[in-house]
Amino acid sequence: MKDRKGFTLIELLVAITIIGIIMIMTLPAIHNLQRQNQEKKFDDYERTVLEAAKVYEDQYEEDLFGRSETGCAFIDYNSLVQKKLLATTKISGYECKNNNNGIIVRKIKGTSYYEVYLTCSNGGDTKNLTGNNGNYNHIKNSLCNSGEDTDPPQLTIKCDGDNHELGV
Repeated sequence: MKDRKGFTLIELLVAITIIGIIMIMTLPAIHNLQRQNQEKKFDDYERTVLEAAKVYEDQYEEDLFGRSETGCAFIDYNSLVQKKLLATTKISGYECKNNNNGIIVRKIKGTSYYEVYLTCSNGGDTKNLTGNNGNYNHIKNSLCNSGEDTDPPQLTIKCDGDNHELGV
């Protein structure tokens, strides 16, 4: 009587084929989870930048708006880093150190509205991390210096005078 130990070549090929099919079915789900995780990191960093801007506004409100209940001011990303309110970091290989990043703060009747502009690069690819499109430097120069800022922006986070978030 022959003692059979091990698997035949056919059995091994069937097992490998089944494992391959399972992997092919799960790879899109894994890729989707990785993409969602990367987007969450970007959202978290945008909130971190926003919180740093709120702290900056609390500390320098007199410099930004004087005693006015209405006005427009801008906070450059590099200013937040220099004041140690924000640390530069790489998010999934993207770095946000450039001179075209910042926050525009509009104060209308005592309520602050924040527009965060973050464009980050990983060497070759550039990614806009916020819903606010446009060139931050161009917008801050045309908007804040024009003196005609009366309407709240559309893609912002609205805060009351004590910087409690009221919604988007």
